Amino acid sequence: MSALRPAAVTETSFVTCYPAAATELAPLRHRLGQWLVRMGLDTSIFHDILIATGEAAVNAIEHGSGLDSTKTISVEAFAAPAAITVSVTDTGQWRGDTAASRRSRQRGRGLTLMYGLADQVDTVRSPQGTTVTMYFRHTPAKIPATTGARP
Repeated sequence: MSALRPAAVTETSFVTCYPAAATELAPLRHRLGQWLVRMGLDTSIFHDILIATGEAAVNAIEHGSGLDSTKTISVEAFAAPAAITVSVTDTGQWRGDTAASRRSRQRGRGLTLMYGLADQVDTVRSPQGTTVTMYFRHTPAKIPATTGARP
């Protein structure tokens, strides 16, 4: 059984669902980056969100979905005046421990990056999959004052 999920982008929300395949990562980063640009975020928070979300998506594809492109990954991002929340959810089951104790010299830095870049990271595992939710505080973009003149 498969479930369809709407994909939508508004001023304050970004929702998408895609196959659990590495080929989907670049398009995801591009679409999420376009959404973030419209918010006028500081460059550093913009990059923090893109990098942390990319790491969560890689983990969801590799660990949560076992590189099985018939499974899906969803990304939901919501913007509030002083915070952005991003959740990455897979539909698979993580195999084994993903803690830092399993790192190799070449791999295993994803969770460390997420925890270092986000203000808070919550991970919820269930029989239906795993959701990693990251919270990023930011300074609201300055909105230029209008002069009353019409364009």
